[in-house]
Amino acid sequence: MPYTLTTLDKEAISVASLTGSVDIKDLATVFNHGCGWMRQFTTPTCLLIDFRGVSGAMLAASALQLESIRSELELTRSGAPRFFAFISDNPDIRALANSLSDPENAIFVFETVEAAHSYVNLKVGSVMLKQTLESLETNEFEHTRELPAEILSGDPKLQALLHRTVTPFPPGGVLRLVAVSLQKDMLVFPEQDVVIGRRERGKNPDVDLSLWGGFFSGVSREHARINIEADGFLYIYDLGSTNGTYINEVELNPDEGYRLSDSDVVRFGKLNVQVFFQTAK
Repeated sequence: MPYTLTTLDKEAISVASLTGSVDIKDLATVFNHGCGWMRQFTTPTCLLIDFRGVSGAMLAASALQLESIRSELELTRSGAPRFFAFISDNPDIRALANSLSDPENAIFVFETVEAAHSYVNLKVGSVMLKQTLESLETNEFEHTRELPAEILSGDPKLQALLHRTVTPFPPGGVLRLVAVSLQKDMLVFPEQDVVIGRRERGKNPDVDLSLWGGFFSGVSREHARINIEADGFLYIYDLGSTNGTYINEVELNPDEGYRLSDSDVVRFGKLNVQVFFQTAK
């Protein structure tokens, strides 16, 4: 499924433009990434999914697949208002939107760019949206990015990691990091972004894993970042490290946020670190 996700950061709008043959699993992937993007904001946001380039009818959705999408919608409810809209004249898409909608997460379907633009402009405010949509339609928009191949291929381990149930981080809590092989630990207070890496050549990460043999374990100087987002969950991002970041032996895609859960084992290169959520005393 060719897929681009265009983010208008200043406008707090994300446009997912789909082309080719699309099924419900593809749509679940779009919602997973779009809703994850929304949770970064404390201001109103809108996810607009453009189906104008889709060929053929959407396949029937199973109850499990629908529940996967509803779970992503549920996680966006806390915090600022979130809005969802489709652009399509396909009755199957309209029926799908109705089946996913509820009073708190309504998905509106518009047949034209103009109607969608008016709605989003009313809810969020945008001076760039209509131009962006028109550019996507004519393939002239340059600031789009394709999802990683592992996501598009439906890697079952990565999909399971994305859709698992996780433990929220306790308000004002402490993150305890334990080096599995060394049985050494340190405490981290992730009220703000925390960079994990290795202190060297002017790089001073908040968590210095060189103390635990990070250099010999392949830890990059700026390896990963963790932070608490608006939904109350603790997220980790690989920062394009040389040797990768893993949660429970599942490799993360660079620059994509993944929710951490209590007792997860995170591997930075070859260094295994178990994370524990603790309530501040």
